[in-house]
Amino acid sequence: MGVMDKVKNKFQEWNKKKKVQEIVFNSISGPLKRVMVDYYVKTVIATHIYYYYPASEDISIKIINIKKSDKYEGMYLARVNVEFPIYIENRIILKDHNPDKLILGTDLTIKYIVVLAVNVNTNKAKILRYENMGYSTEGRTYIKLIDVNNKITWERTWGDWYDIGYDDGYASGLGAC
Repeated sequence: MGVMDKVKNKFQEWNKKKKVQEIVFNSISGPLKRVMVDYYVKTVIATHIYYYYPASEDISIKIINIKKSDKYEGMYLARVNVEFPIYIENRIILKDHNPDKLILGTDLTIKYIVVLAVNVNTNKAKILRYENMGYSTEGRTYIKLIDVNNKITWERTWGDWYDIGYDDGYASGLGAC
């Protein structure tokens, strides 16, 4: 194999890895987005909640490495670091036929590594496994009271509670049920 053949092969491999990157980005911000969020919520969160999917532009994707499959032609394995926000809510219905509902919510940033099998011939990616699942709460926690017309009648954020002396509540003894 001559030098030109080696250069040609390297260039072809580089083009395929670029194609793998494109497939990964399109898949994660498109059809695989809901799969990843659903899997995370069902695996990590133990209570019944409502949650909202992130916008595609809010998903952070960083490819860690791409490895060509030894067994299958046109197949690559991609390890990808993924971060995205989801908004979760727990809804509490009040007794005595009160149509109001209390909503407790927060936003989480989900972080994990996903390993994808990417087929450059079909332009498809499939999730093989998840690694190092975690999250951080870097945003807004809130409580809302919603009336029968789905209008917010009262709302407080974590910052509001803290600003008005949330620590005083601990000093006077908070109840729990």
